[in-house]
Amino acid sequence: MISLSISAGLELHNFLSNSRILFHFFISAHLSLKTPSTFVGSSEMHLPPIKIDHGYSPVTMSRGPTGALASQPSAEFVAMQRLVQRCLKSPRVALHSIEEMPGHSHGIRLLVLSDGSRLVLKLSPAPNQAVMRHERQSLDTEAILSDILESDTRVRVPRIVRWDGRGKMLGTPFLLTTYTHGTSFRDLLPYMTQTERDGTDVKLGKLLAAISQHVSPSFGSVAAVHSGKGSPSWRQVFRCLVEFSLRDAEDLVIALPYSEIREQVERFGPILDAVTEARLVVFNGRDPANVLLDAQTRELIGLWDFSNAIWGDVLMSDSIADPTRAFLEGFGACPERTGAARIRQLL
Repeated sequence: MISLSISAGLELHNFLSNSRILFHFFISAHLSLKTPSTFVGSSEMHLPPIKIDHGYSPVTMSRGPTGALASQPSAEFVAMQRLVQRCLKSPRVALHSIEEMPGHSHGIRLLVLSDGSRLVLKLSPAPNQAVMRHERQSLDTEAILSDILESDTRVRVPRIVRWDGRGKMLGTPFLLTTYTHGTSFRDLLPYMTQTERDGTDVKLGKLLAAISQHVSPSFGSVAAVHSGKGSPSWRQVFRCLVEFSLRDAEDLVIALPYSEIREQVERFGPILDAVTEARLVVFNGRDPANVLLDAQTRELIGLWDFSNAIWGDVLMSDSIADPTRAFLEGFGACPERTGAARIRQLL
């Protein structure tokens, strides 16, 4: 019979809980990557610092009689303009400006069109960019989940305008979607009453419960399952998740008890065999920066980012690690905190 000591449980929690988000903490600390910011919209946008390209950058040219300085569109603006025209296929809509959103593992551009509408362009990380292994699949994950969740009326996701996983149009894979207006829960928190916060938690619990009700015939990353390469064993998939995370840390020469972590994963591995149903788990679901609200009504709009998700054990979700009563009111019964269920949560 397998038992879990308090010290072993805390050690697993400290070193392996980040396997659920694949060592974002270590990557942020050692690569100096900023915490992912949230797009927020409507007339009250709380955006991170942006670089705006209105299409023209000064270049030295011959001057006319008036001494006016000639200019030409930037290369990026021209490329984005062509992309918009090819995807929308409308001669009446043109690209007005580009807003670069820094602080993400992959490049994100907010494309402002001539009619006032907006599109979100997410680019794959550059081949020489240091990112975690799973982040190479982030666009695939978001595109696949957007397609899966689009038919679920309980979940609001951006509509895909174009998904190019091979990079034929821009030379790099990209995902172009509609823009979701809203303000991040994080930005509104200081101005919300406790009743409003609890109301948001209840709705968020219902949303994440609806997402977790989606099931798959196999376990694994969203991209792997979509391509028919999922696994029937959650234990095997979890072992791979941890191993990839440890290798990411090793690549960065981060000091961790690697052998001990691997031994603990093998020690408690048999408990994972009890998980026989692959359910959709979206991480960072309760992260206030990832939750979008209507700034006026405080109504829940949805989540900004679905790129960090997996078909796996619902108990590994960080959303139920330390839930509020209001969240559980919407999500459902609180998971057991003893026995094998507790170990699965710590893992």
